[in-house]
Amino acid sequence: MPRVLVIDDDAPLRTDLAHQLQSWGYEIAEAADGRAGLAAVRDWSPDVVLSDIDMPDMSGYDLIVAVAEEGLAQASIGFFFISSLASRQNVLSGYGVGADEYLVKPIDYQMLRARLSSYLRKRDIITEKEADDAAFAWAKHGAIGAVAFTTVGTVTGIVGFLILYLVKSGLGYDLMPDTHLLDLVLGRS
Repeated sequence: MPRVLVIDDDAPLRTDLAHQLQSWGYEIAEAADGRAGLAAVRDWSPDVVLSDIDMPDMSGYDLIVAVAEEGLAQASIGFFFISSLASRQNVLSGYGVGADEYLVKPIDYQMLRARLSSYLRKRDIITEKEADDAAFAWAKHGAIGAVAFTTVGTVTGIVGFLILYLVKSGLGYDLMPDTHLLDLVLGRS
């Protein structure tokens, strides 16, 4: 079940959002401001953060920057701004600091549901592709290792065969540094 963190200083809206998201099957946590939201990102590891921008103490913009600066896996966490700041410049600023989505209040719940589903589906496809790529790389390197081992084994076998041939035919027996073991193998002791 995907985890969604709702951060908004408007308690009734935050509660309404949380109830709606729970009815859609999401696991929910709530925070009343950016600082509490940052602590929740650290402690709870959400899949998606739905955050207001204009909040006391720490804005949504400051929150997303803080998450990135602390290395809290921002790339794997979806950030959706939900704000009454509706100007083109506000939206561009939201995307500029790293938001994945920007929805304007009042919230269109059908649009929110569609965008959440789309984001999570794309993230899951990317995650599956990364897993497939990792499995392929492992298999490829494993195959290369097996070929290298087989090649080394084959070369060693050929060299060993050539040495035995030379020794059996009497050409090079005297070049061997320790002939005692070779005599045992050849039955000459």
